[in-house]
Amino acid sequence: MKKIVRKVALAIFALLSILFGVSTFVYYNKYNDTLVELNKTKKELDNLKDGLKNNSFGEVKENNTSSSNENENNSQETAQVPEVSEDVNKVEQEYDKLFPISVTELQEYLNKKENFILLVSQSTCGSCISYKPVFNETLGKYNLKAYVIEYNLLSDNDKKVIDDNFNVLFTPTTIFINKGVEDHENRIDGIASENYIVNKLKATKFIS
Repeated sequence: MKKIVRKVALAIFALLSILFGVSTFVYYNKYNDTLVELNKTKKELDNLKDGLKNNSFGEVKENNTSSSNENENNSQETAQVPEVSEDVNKVEQEYDKLFPISVTELQEYLNKKENFILLVSQSTCGSCISYKPVFNETLGKYNLKAYVIEYNLLSDNDKKVIDDNFNVLFTPTTIFINKGVEDHENRIDGIASENYIVNKLKATKFIS
């Protein structure tokens, strides 16, 4: 009888040991997964913090849906931006270093592998209106110029060309192109200070 009791006790102990090992293994894996997720989240927060420190993000580019138009109207009301003419030439006349460019001309410059700066904007974008004077003045100090495309004034076909080439998610977006190829690492998403713009101009070798 004692032997049977002893065997049962040993069996129970062995079973408990197995259960403890399995639970420990599961807990350890979950712990590791949690650490990975926490590190990933921390990295994303650090990147977001750097982005907010250096520049402010702009507005989502205009789509052909009513919800997008409503969001854009709401953002304009919040920013209290004055009305702007939708004539691209009138919009750009006040900036001596920002020149409107057609999508056809843009494609020609890309095909010729030229070096240039492109600002993708929208004529009704409050962030764009705030950014242009700073960007224009900064370019003027270094005798540079940039080309501007007002995304909301483009045809659907021209919008597709911009989307396919640059994948612009919101405006303003400043794109630096060297030998017909964008320097993706130095794109400016949103508005930025003069110092931040200058650093990007140096990084892309438009100034030394």
